[in-house]
This record gives sequence, C-alpha cells and structure tokens, in this order.
Amino acid sequence: MGALSISHLLCLLQYGLEQGRNRTRRIEEVVLPEIESLKPAVSKRVFDEMRAAQMRGSKKELNMFHAKKCISIVGITLFSSHPLR
Repeated sequence: MGALSISHLLCLLQYGLEQGRNRTRRIEEVVLPEIESLKPAVSKRVFDEMRAAQMRGSKKELNMFHAKKCISIVGITLFSSHPLR
C-alpha cells in the first residue's frame, strides 16, 4: 500500500509539472505576442479619449492614468479571448 501511494504521488507530481510547463509555454508563445500587438492601438485609443475629455494634470498623473487605463483595457481584451482554464 505504501508503494502504491508513493507511485501515485509521483504521477501527480509529473502531471502538475507538465501542466505548469504548458501554461508557461502558452503565455510565452500566445499571450505575450498578442499583448505586444495590442499595445500601440490601445495606447492611441486611450490617448485620444484623454484628449477628447480634455484631461488636465501633471505629466506624472497623466502618465499614471494612461498606464492604468491601458492595462485594464488589454487585460479585459485578453481575458475575453483567452479564458482561464
């Protein structure tokens, strides 16, 4: 019984490691290139929205707002096209 439990744990460990490798590969090969392709369009869209709203503030505040808004839009876009499994 003890040997069966150990072999079972080793199989589960191997399966878990394989899933981790697959997740890492998917992030590197699918998600990161998609993020890079979305960045310019999202950045321009947010900048245009900020210009239309005539936002005012220091350069640091505007940059922080722009970055937060871009990250939220890219995140929403990615989660809708690549659901968590």
